[in-house]
Order: sequence, then C-alpha cells, then structure tokens
Amino acid sequence: MRGYLYTLAVLAFMVLGIASSYAVAQAAPSDNGAFSGPMGDRNSHALYVDLQPWTNAAPATEEQLAQKICAVLENGASEGEVIYNLEQPGSANDPWPAAKATFVTHASEWHYCPDQY
Repeated sequence: MRGYLYTLAVLAFMVLGIASSYAVAQAAPSDNGAFSGPMGDRNSHALYVDLQPWTNAAPATEEQLAQKICAVLENGASEGEVIYNLEQPGSANDPWPAAKATFVTHASEWHYCPDQY
C-alpha cells in the first residue's frame, strides 16, 4: 500500500510539473499573440477586429486612438499611466473600465508600437 501511495504522489507531481510547464509556455507571447495579424503590422482593420468586443468605432477612429497611445508611450509615459488616464472621467473616451483600457492599450502597442509591447 505504501508503495502504491508513493507512486501516486510521484505521478501527481509529474502531472503538476507538466501542467505548469505548459502554462508557462502558453503565457509566452507568440508571433501573433492574442491579436489579429503580426506584431507591428500597422493594420487598422486588424486592430478593428481586435477591438470589436470593446468599442464600436470605425477603423480610422481606432487607428487614431492607437497612434495617440503610441505617441504618449514614446514620449515617456508608462503603460500604467496610459491605462490610468483612459480610466478617468473626462478622458477622451469618458471613462473606461480597467479591462477595456488595458486591452485597447495592449492592442495598440501590438499593432502600432511593438517596441512598447
């Protein structure tokens, strides 16, 4: 019986190890990540597809927002500051929930300023 429990414990640890290794591998960004199109594609239609669950704006409007987000980041603001500002009343988008602000910022970085992603 003792040998059986030991074998079960070893198998359980092996399964947990494999599962955690798989989770880490899945968390690493791929060429296409969670977004449409390749990183840095500057494709307003791919951005539009990505943002559909969050916004109802036209591709050109979303592209302008992405370019503004990238300009702010390239001028030294942190990603956290951009997200915080999108969450505030009186922001251009009057205010967004944290999940929406985060997703839009990440999609903008993916498509328009991958060096910030």
